[in-house]
Amino acid sequence: MLASLALEIDNAGYLGVRKRWSDTPHRKLETMLNDVLAGFAGHAAACKLDRAEREKREREWKLQQQRAEEARAGAALERARVEFLAPRLDAFDEMVRLQRFLGRLQNATHWPRPPERGGLPGSPAQRHRA
Repeated sequence: MLASLALEIDNAGYLGVRKRWSDTPHRKLETMLNDVLAGFAGHAAACKLDRAEREKREREWKLQQQRAEEARAGAALERARVEFLAPRLDAFDEMVRLQRFLGRLQNATHWPRPPERGGLPGSPAQRHRA
């Protein structure tokens, strides 16, 4: 029984490079050393490229996650602004509506100026002041 010599790179199959060299009936492994070294170099280059692609995907994923977090934070800030400003805007709209009403009321009653604080002319508060 003849002994057979082989060299193999583990986990190289997915890289698309040759991963196994062995004695054949027509050629000994010792005569394939140039091919083996070229295969090792190819494996190293494929590993480096695979690692670079993996790191690039990871950076892109982290950037995507960061952008998504920033978008969520921006949306939360916008909701807080709306929650803060909506009642104030409603109050402002009500104030403008009341000012218009008072302006129409003043025109209808021909008051020269808005009533003094304390009530309408002729009210108990106004009579008490006099």
